[in-house]
Order: sequence, then C-alpha cells, then structure tokens
Amino acid sequence: MARGGAAGAAIEESPLGRAGRAVAHFPDYATPRKVWLTLEPWTIAAALMTPTLKRQAIEGAFAKEIAGLYAK
Repeated sequence: MARGGAAGAAIEESPLGRAGRAVAHFPDYATPRKVWLTLEPWTIAAALMTPTLKRQAIEGAFAKEIAGLYAK
C-alpha cells in the first residue's frame, strides 16, 4: 500500500511509532525504521504462514516490497 505526502506519513507513523515503543529496550539495530502496510492477511489459509509460523512464504510473496524498504 503506497501512500504519498502527509497522509502517507501519518498512516505509516502510527504502526512505526507503536513498533518503536514496543522495542524501545531492544538494541538500536533491532529497531524498525520503515514499514510497509498491506491489507492481505498473513494466514495459513492465504499460504503466507505455516502452522509453525515460519515466514519464508511472506518473504517470497513480498520480496519486491521488502527490497524497496532496504533500497537507498
């Protein structure tokens, strides 16, 4: 879900801010700096999760979006 301008920044701040507060006691390298939002459920039925909660399917399905988050 790509959004631009102030509306996009406000939408992303909420989850990013919440994540930052949740991991405030973590080392700096483990603190999220960017988020990408999706409405697609991460479920076993959607084939994005396994019963043991492995995330390889998520990484594969959203590889382009993940790469975009790390692009400089």
